[in-house]
Amino acid sequence: MHTEESCHFCLSTDFRIFFFLIDKNAGYLQCRNCGLIWLEKNHQVVADEYYKQVYNASHYGGHKNAISEFSSRLRLIEKLFTRPGLVLDIGASSGDFLNILKSRGWQVFGVDLSEKAVEQAKNIYSIEIFNGHISEANFPRGYFDLITLYHVLEHTDNPVSLLKEIRGFFFFEGLLVIEVPNPVGLDARLSKELLRDSILRYPNHTYLFTPRFLKKLLEREGYEIMRMDFSFSFLLATSIRKMIFWRKQKEISSPVVFSSKVTQVKNYKNQSFLTDLLKKIFSGMNFTIVAQKSK
Repeated sequence: MHTEESCHFCLSTDFRIFFFLIDKNAGYLQCRNCGLIWLEKNHQVVADEYYKQVYNASHYGGHKNAISEFSSRLRLIEKLFTRPGLVLDIGASSGDFLNILKSRGWQVFGVDLSEKAVEQAKNIYSIEIFNGHISEANFPRGYFDLITLYHVLEHTDNPVSLLKEIRGFFFFEGLLVIEVPNPVGLDARLSKELLRDSILRYPNHTYLFTPRFLKKLLEREGYEIMRMDFSFSFLLATSIRKMIFWRKQKEISSPVVFSSKVTQVKNYKNQSFLTDLLKKIFSGMNFTIVAQKSK
């Protein structure tokens, strides 16, 4: 049993202030024992109330915009799977990403707490997303090839409980893909503004996970880590773009979007060890873990 301010993972009461929000008089605390970061208990919002009443789902205003936004997710998934299967997106919002997967041949399912987001998914994409918790959705056990948690785990009241819950919904060789903010990446270390506004995002983010901690958590809950990817530093990429612009005096081209033939997958497969290493060293605001149930 944990006290008012104890670590949700290891129950230790030995923690430090990771970041203090002066204007909110609120702190994010970090366990000295295991590394978990959390918002002080008396400042945490109740997820059910917040996402059902306050949250407004974003919409990307067209298929091309959504594909551009989610291109890295698509590259990863189409690297992992040789053909489409059944996917469950937890925190599916208004269904933009599920709609793209649907167009690629996936059989799509979603869960979201926001009634407004669920309505948007139905009205815009004709995708039925369950409004509520996964425990209430009555999905068959051992059903899904892929379960995704894109920027969801940091919002939950109890990330440990969620990881336990979803473990039973995988097909025996199914994969879990989790993407979360990186509170210890280069961008977080160099810019307090980015750390505060894009990574902590008070009071939306209740928990934050270092790559080492999330790996440890997943392994404890019966998952085997297949791979870990890091986004490249936004600050460094911006500086490089400015240097190139200054030298060449012309605009940098916009990101390449997917064609219907998925031409980017081959490039992703050929990504070098050096590229992976550079992204790890100069890690940005997010990281992704791919895991599978332990045998």
